[in-house]
Amino acid sequence: MTVRPARPASAAVPCGLLVIALLIALSGCGGSLPGAAAAPPTRPPHTDEVRLLVSRDLGAEILTDTLVPHTPGMSVMRLLAENTRVETGYGGGFVGSIDGLRSTFGTVGPQEASDWFYWVDGSLADVGADYTLLQGGSTVWWDFHRWAQAAFIPATLACFPAPFADGGLALYVDEVGAQGQAGATGEVGTQSRAGAALEEWAAASGLQPVLAGGYSEWASVWMDGAEEGTEEATASGASEVAAGSTASATHLLLALPLASISADDTPVLVDSLSPGPAQGVFVTLRDGSLSALTSTGAEGPPLDAAALALRSPRDLSTFTLLLLYRDEGALERLLLELNPDSLRARLALGVDSKRTVCLPAPETTTPK
Repeated sequence: MTVRPARPASAAVPCGLLVIALLIALSGCGGSLPGAAAAPPTRPPHTDEVRLLVSRDLGAEILTDTLVPHTPGMSVMRLLAENTRVETGYGGGFVGSIDGLRSTFGTVGPQEASDWFYWVDGSLADVGADYTLLQGGSTVWWDFHRWAQAAFIPATLACFPAPFADGGLALYVDEVGAQGQAGATGEVGTQSRAGAALEEWAAASGLQPVLAGGYSEWASVWMDGAEEGTEEATASGASEVAAGSTASATHLLLALPLASISADDTPVLVDSLSPGPAQGVFVTLRDGSLSALTSTGAEGPPLDAAALALRSPRDLSTFTLLLLYRDEGALERLLLELNPDSLRARLALGVDSKRTVCLPAPETTTPK
């Protein structure tokens, strides 16, 4: 797979967005626990490199962030063993300790037990580290956290731009019109402010974006040809646009205004978000409002926009980058934070009018 470098620092950014970027940067997500020094950030790997990212408590503290040359036959375990101090168990297939931070599974109660979990290019591994072979350009993220926090998080944004830089990215964008109704922006020859901002951001991030329709088209693709939205899409002609656009796309991006989301209007999305923190969904929607969730599911601060990754229930190699936003201004603020530095070792990300909110929200956050 090919993971393309992030946008160079010298790339052009609209002047108005630079002011917002500075304001957000002053109050962005922390990269380490209080009193701890975070490992310096690197960059996304080139095709002849691999990246090792190690953290604890769902990215609250970065322990290691390094780039090394890729070699044929390199496994996740070999990458880890050559760059950290590792102790293994169960015949070498289970990582019990990294740099002295040891698994507590079996020594404390189930709610308190902590372990090492790993993802490759944002996707949760389903086999042992010694059996997972790496391709050049891959990022491996290890995180030490409690089983009770999240034992199964299938997709994350921690390795951005991976996995979304692997092949084309089909953009599905809805906007809210004057009557408060959502509509797709995928009609030929037209484009909303949101769609234009997304195309510009995706291209600047090293992705390969193409507008493919709105929610209905996304739902059909996500559910592998499910009937939902097919009739409406065919009537509008948008299905032909989506079919042609997504032929070469590997992953999807769905951007929806909060006002358009409901169990009646967007059932596939609502169902995808329903597992909550148990599967890495650390936001909640209520009456058109969006709030962060802690790792235990407690409600945190309100959000103007949020980004999270979803892995397809039908095809485990397909991901959706989901962007939920109150208005186009909130979407633009969110896009400024969707970069490798802000997303380093982060499951997901949100913004309000003044700051960036790492997801899950800290347990100490007091709901507003």
